[in-house]
Order: sequence, then C-alpha cells, then structure tokens
Amino acid sequence: MTNLRKRLGKAEDGDPYVIRRRAGTPYALHPDFTCDWHAFLRLAEHGLATKTIAPLDEALALVRGRPFGTYAPSWAFSLQQEMITRITDIAHAAAQHHTAHGLYDKAGAALALGLEVDESAELLHRDLLRLEAARNNRPGIQAAIQMIRKINTSLDVSMEPETEHLITQLRDPANAFTTTVGSAAS
Repeated sequence: MTNLRKRLGKAEDGDPYVIRRRAGTPYALHPDFTCDWHAFLRLAEHGLATKTIAPLDEALALVRGRPFGTYAPSWAFSLQQEMITRITDIAHAAAQHHTAHGLYDKAGAALALGLEVDESAELLHRDLLRLEAARNNRPGIQAAIQMIRKINTSLDVSMEPETEHLITQLRDPANAFTTTVGSAAS
C-alpha cells in the first residue's frame, strides 16, 4: 500500500490519494480520486434529468468495451453488473433520441457500443430493429433478427415477448415502416 500511495500521489489538499489507515479502519481512497465511471454517471444523470442528448453522448464516449472485460474478478461482479445496466440504459436512451431525429449513424454507434458491453440486451436489439426500420433497411432488419436469435440460442433463453411482437410487426409489409419506427416503447 505504501508503493501504491507513492505512485498515486497527493490530492490538491495535500492528503494522499490512498488515505492512511487508522487501527480498525479499512483502506480508502481520497474523495477527489475519481475515474471515468464517476464522470459517466454525472453526465448520464445530467442528460436524463435535463432530457438533453449531448451529455448522454459524452457519457457513452467514455465507455471502452465491457467493464472489467469478459470475466470480472469476483470482487467486481456486482459493480460490473451495475455498470453494464447503466451503460445499456444510456445507449438505449441515446439510440431512441437519435433515431427519432433521423441521426441514424449516431443511433447505430450508440447501439454498437451498448451491444459490445452486453450483446444479450434485447432492449438494444429492439432499438436496432427500429433503427433498421427507420432506415427502411430490410436486409438490416433480417440481420438484426438473425443476430438476436443466434445470441438467444447460444444462451439457451427465449426471446422476450416485446421482441417477438416487434419482429412480427416488422415482417408485416403493410405496417412495418409506419407503426414501429416512431415508437418509443421499449
């Protein structure tokens, strides 16, 4: 811990980032010691509270793949799950906004990032289906359907009813591009 304390240095107030322990107290970090996750949370909360997209896009720009990689250490498992959930929620919100405003490339980028973090997030797969419908891209819709089926098969899980319903709607040429494109339902 001494080496870590030296490497991390001191905060502006002169206290070390790794706070010196007192008898019976756990190791702790100085409150000024933050990481991208804290910035992500601040930006995401601000964007959701103010209903503005720029902070959500900024939050997503901080994400670099799945938190803790494919296999999180046991001590980080609950944190990893929280991070994955928050990231997919923000990717969903950003994708919905961008799709509704015709910013399809930005919506696609948000979804690609969210699916990189959690490829099994059906909420994001539904957003991808809606995005491809908005683009009027039938091959893209088929590819998205195949992707979610492949993932669900590999996980041995059933498709969520909302996803099945959306696929049924999109396969019906009479209403595929009129009833689901503008839908904000998840």
